[in-house]
Amino acid sequence: MAAGGAGATPEQQAMAISEDILARLPTKILTGPSHEGDIRPADMTPMSIVVIQEAARYERLVNVVRSSARAVIGAVQGVSVLTDVTEEVLTSMVRGRIPSLWAGKSYPSLKPLASYFNDLLARLEFLQHWHQYGPPVVFWLSGFYFPQAFLTAAQQSYARKYKIPIDQLAFHYEVQRTFVLEEPPEEGVYIRGLFMEGARWNNEDYYIDESYPKILYDEFPPVWLIPLKREDIPTDVFYNCPLYKTGDRRGVLSTTGHSTNYILFMRLLTVMDPDHWIMRGVALLTQLPF
Repeated sequence: MAAGGAGATPEQQAMAISEDILARLPTKILTGPSHEGDIRPADMTPMSIVVIQEAARYERLVNVVRSSARAVIGAVQGVSVLTDVTEEVLTSMVRGRIPSLWAGKSYPSLKPLASYFNDLLARLEFLQHWHQYGPPVVFWLSGFYFPQAFLTAAQQSYARKYKIPIDQLAFHYEVQRTFVLEEPPEEGVYIRGLFMEGARWNNEDYYIDESYPKILYDEFPPVWLIPLKREDIPTDVFYNCPLYKTGDRRGVLSTTGHSTNYILFMRLLTVMDPDHWIMRGVALLTQLPF
C-alpha cells in the first residue's frame, strides 16, 4: 500500500494511500453470473444464502472504505471540508492503523492497515470465486465476515438431507493429514486458514503437542467438520480447543455468554490431560495480528 515518497507531508501520504485503496477496491462485490444461474429464492441452498449474506456485509464495509478514502482525497485537495471523522481516517492511515470508522463496520481484526486491506481484498476474491465457480473443495474459514452463519448452513444442509432436527446435530472434527485436498467430503465441509496459539498440531502422531521453540503460531492443517447426531460423537480424550477470530480474548459478551470474538469449541485429540492445554491458554485463531 503506497504511503507517499520520502519527505511527503502526512496529508500527501494519506492521499497516496487513499488513491491506492480506490484503485484496488473492486467496483462490485460479486460480478458475473452465479454458478447457480437464475435459481429461484425458494430453491436456494443454505450455502448459497450464506454467499448472499456475506456479500451484503462486505458491501457495507467496502462502501465505508471507499467513501472515506474519497473524503480524505477531497479534504486534502481542498474541495471538501475536513470533518472530525475524515481527520481520524486520515490520521489512522498515516499511522498505519485501521480507522475507527472502518472498524465499526468491519469484522474483528488486529492487523495494521496495510495487512488489513490486503486481507479484505483476499476475502472479496474468495467470495467472488465461490459465487462464480461454486463452493470450493476447502472453505477458507478466515474469509467469512460471520463464520457462524457458514457453520450453521453446513449443519442445515445435513439436517435437510437426512431430515434430522438441526438441534440434534453437532460437529465432529477430523484434522486432515495433508494440506492439499482434491475432492470435497461426502458429508460436512473441509475448512482451512486456522492457526494454533500456545501449542502445535503433531501431524505425524495426530494430536496436540508442545510448540517448537520461538514459534508463537502453528499453521493448522485443514479440518473436516462432520455433522453427526450428538449421541454419535466419539468420546475419546479431547481438548475442547476454543476457536477465535483474532488473538484478542476479550470482546463484548453475546447472548450466549461467549465473547463475540469466539466461534466454537473444536474437540481435538490429546495424549496429555486437557487441563494442561487449558493452563497454557491454547486456542485456534482464524487470523494472525500481522
